[in-house]
Amino acid sequence: MQCKCSLNNNYEVIGLCDIKKFNEKIWQLIDDSWTQIIIPEQVILPPNKPPIKTITKVYLNIKITSTKIIDTPSSDEESIEGLKLTGKILLVAGEICQNIIYISEGLSSLMHSVKFKNSFSTYIVIEEDADSQNDIYCVYPCIEDVSARSLDGRTISKNVTLFLFAHRAKGGPIKKLPNEIQFKNNTNLEIVKIEFEGRSKKITVEATAGRTANSTFTMTLYAFDATTKKKTSTINNNDAGTGFKDAFNDTDFLFGDLIKLEYQQKDKVVITNFPNVGQQYNPDHPKYEWFRIGKKGLQKAQPFLLTEFVFTKSNGDTLAIVQFNKITKKLAVTSTGQTADANPAILVSLQRYDGDAVSGSISNNVDATEFKRILDGASFDYDDIVLIRFARQNKNKVILMNYPNDRDVYPMIANDSQEFKITPTGIVENILTNVIILRNDSNNNEVVVFIKIQFDQVDKLKLLVDSTGKNAKAGTANYFKMTLNSKVSKIAGNSNANAFETAFNGEEILPNAIIKLEYEEANKVEITNFPTSSTPVYNPSGRTESFKVTLNGLVKVN
Repeated sequence: MQCKCSLNNNYEVIGLCDIKKFNEKIWQLIDDSWTQIIIPEQVILPPNKPPIKTITKVYLNIKITSTKIIDTPSSDEESIEGLKLTGKILLVAGEICQNIIYISEGLSSLMHSVKFKNSFSTYIVIEEDADSQNDIYCVYPCIEDVSARSLDGRTISKNVTLFLFAHRAKGGPIKKLPNEIQFKNNTNLEIVKIEFEGRSKKITVEATAGRTANSTFTMTLYAFDATTKKKTSTINNNDAGTGFKDAFNDTDFLFGDLIKLEYQQKDKVVITNFPNVGQQYNPDHPKYEWFRIGKKGLQKAQPFLLTEFVFTKSNGDTLAIVQFNKITKKLAVTSTGQTADANPAILVSLQRYDGDAVSGSISNNVDATEFKRILDGASFDYDDIVLIRFARQNKNKVILMNYPNDRDVYPMIANDSQEFKITPTGIVENILTNVIILRNDSNNNEVVVFIKIQFDQVDKLKLLVDSTGKNAKAGTANYFKMTLNSKVSKIAGNSNANAFETAFNGEEILPNAIIKLEYEEANKVEITNFPTSSTPVYNPSGRTESFKVTLNGLVKVN
């Protein structure tokens, strides 16, 4: 029996939820009460309607007709489905109003419409302190998907996937969230205490008179998108907390808003009842941490990709920072106002997967204001490419922070440009995972040369070779030799790899090309992540080995 399947509906659905806008709305409500249901239905055309040939459009609208809070059994443990009963549920009743447009059978093939109304009911587990007499819940529906098909020309089979989100809009006790943020001085005496009123959605601040700080502390309140700044205030060294209190006390917030804490001494910042009741938390990161304000308390947040680009001056002062907002999928660029050196020669290009691109550069003897104006807020998507161009003498002015691991500092290793790919977990080099490395015999086994294989196009690769300027171990004129595309270059003993770099850097590689390595000492040659990522470093054997270049990495050739 042959089964004919279609991956896509051949009709248009009007009334589906705009997921992005719906997410923005519920982030601001951030309650935990929701359910997801599938409503199946079969409807029959009225006798006065002709049979269906093809369904062309389905219009839908959801109407919530009633809600009711009732008591139910409670449970301390989750069910197999992950459901935990609080002792209170919200009964929800509603209607699906629908209008189906179809082409009728027969020679005329006329367009017709037919309307149906289908009732549904379900329940949503809500807060255990819900009050059936005083609380009012708003239910927000979101139609996620609709499938509809004609069974026999007169019967329509439909399934509606519906997401229902319940928010307590009125009533309930006025209570504080369980967490306090405390900032202390060197004698561990409290300077300010920050609390969050759950029902009124107000930030309250208490400042202890007569106490001053021994370090700086900054708190910034952002909207859920981590871009819209609502308020910020700083306690500087030797400051009392009164100015901070004046700035933040009685400030409104929404559930889902973000708080960024910045500090000089992380042990002077304390969050109570975090991550669990009865525990006290000092930030882990040495400079800053993010938290989202949830209905049940503060939650650790990371709205930006961990990796970020930092551009500096020769003296190490920061010119600009480029971050990647995971929520909005937009660049966030900061200019410090510092003036660049005489010839910074730094350009950043965001090359989108669809072929579009936006580029900004930091010019000599000016700050990064124009650089920020061009790139700040530029949209990106995962798998987009970030191209960094720089003069060889300025490669140390471009730094990728928190790469390859958290709090690592990764300087550029190429001479004029490097490509990076944006992924959901951070920025990564746009290269194969295998890197060929030659080391010398110094005390630190210094690297003489890095040989990387970079993605140049979808099906093309090129070599990215960087000489560190360090000399190889003493040996013959053929201490290390590589052959690719009939091109041969070598690194002599007790010599650097500058000429080797000039010969091979930028060399195009087609898939299945062969790289042949010849060496005097195999233990000075390394290949990373070979043959798999579970093998961090591989040392070849004998005096020569060859490898095939594939789009997934190097493969040893016997």
